[in-house]
Order: sequence, then structure tokens, then C-alpha cells
Amino acid sequence: MAHTTVTDEMLMALSDGALEEPEAGRVAALVAADPALAARLAALRAGGEAARRAYAGVAEEPVPHRLLAAVLAADAAAAPPPAPANPPLWRRPAAAAAIVALAAALGAIGGRLSAPDRGGLATPTPLLAAALSAAGSGETLTTATEAATVLATYRMENGTICRAFATGGTDPASGIACRAGSAWRIAALVRREGGDGFRPASGLDPALEAVLDRRGAGAPLGAAEEAALRAAGW
Repeated sequence: MAHTTVTDEMLMALSDGALEEPEAGRVAALVAADPALAARLAALRAGGEAARRAYAGVAEEPVPHRLLAAVLAADAAAAPPPAPANPPLWRRPAAAAAIVALAAALGAIGGRLSAPDRGGLATPTPLLAAALSAAGSGETLTTATEAATVLATYRMENGTICRAFATGGTDPASGIACRAGSAWRIAALVRREGGDGFRPASGLDPALEAVLDRRGAGAPLGAAEEAALRAAGW
């Protein structure tokens, strides 16, 4: 059967225009020839549209004062030492921005699912990092141009703590970030359309669920366990 050779990730990539030729042509031909594949593709598209409509605008919620205070306190405690007069090139702001731009151009944070389950592909923005460190599941931090919502927290089979998140702004996305030492690293990222504040209506994007499954994630942690981890610095 043709549908056994086509995964949901391939169908979602085809729907988003992220599947490259000649694979895109092959999958499109299989969909056209197989009603079961066509039905799967239609269901994936319908689910995405329903989820976007259900959670539009969540990023407009105000940030709780206790979270703002916690973020400011963490920033003050983690202030870096003065930079040397001639720092290495990769530490200079302009060069760092160019490196990030190059990574984006190469696809490190592009496409529907970026580098899933490969040990961390990017450093989160300051706002997202603050949300991952200080926010409970379901809470959102916002600025004038960006929003970051923590969706859930998981403990991996090897003990690593990972958090699912959604971001809003000019390039909205959802993803998985995992704790690595004293910082967060993005392990998988799904770019999406539909505006700020979108969150999946009943769980995560299927591609992100697959990443969690491969890493042996347990059930989402409860609020008490999350609070204990935050207090311990993750």
C-alpha cells in the first residue's frame, strides 16, 4: 500500500511547502493515487487550522508581576563579567548576529521541523529563556514584539528536563527545549503560521510528540514538581 511509505511528517512538510524535490513530487503523486493518503493529509490540515483558531490571542495576556520580578532577579544574578577589550570574533555582537542569520539561512531554524532530536540546535531568545526558567506550564511572558508560553514540562528517560513551548511574534513557532548544564537548548522547532499566541488545542504538534517519544519522555510533570525544579535552578 502506498500510504505505508509516507509518514505524517512527510505529509505535513508537503502541506507546508517544506518538502524538497524530487521527494515532494513523489509524495504528491502517492497522495493523488491513494484516497487513504489524501484523507490523512486533509485531516492534518484541518487539525492545524482548528488549533490556530482555538488559541489565537493567548499571547496578549498580561505577564504576572511575580514572574517579571523573578526574571529581573535572575538577570541581575547572572550578569556576565565585563567583556575583554578585544573579545574573540564569535563573541562580538555583530558577528554573533551574522552567525545566527547564517544558521537560519542554512535551515537550522527553518522548515516545519528543524533538526529534531539531535541534541540541541539553537539557543533560545532572552525572553524564551526567561520563560523556560521562571514560568509555570500555561504561563506566558510577553514584550512589545514577542511572546513565549510554556506548555508543559517533561523528564526524559536519561533524567534530562525538557519543556514544550510556543512563541508568538513575527516568526511564531512551537518546540522543545532541554536543560543542558546551566542553560536551555532548543532540541526541536516547528515553525507555524497563524499569528501570535497559537498553542495546540489538545497537546503538542505530532512532530514534537515524536521527538519526546524518541527521548523517552514521561508524562507531563505536575505544578508542585515544576515548582521544586524551578526553586532548585533546574
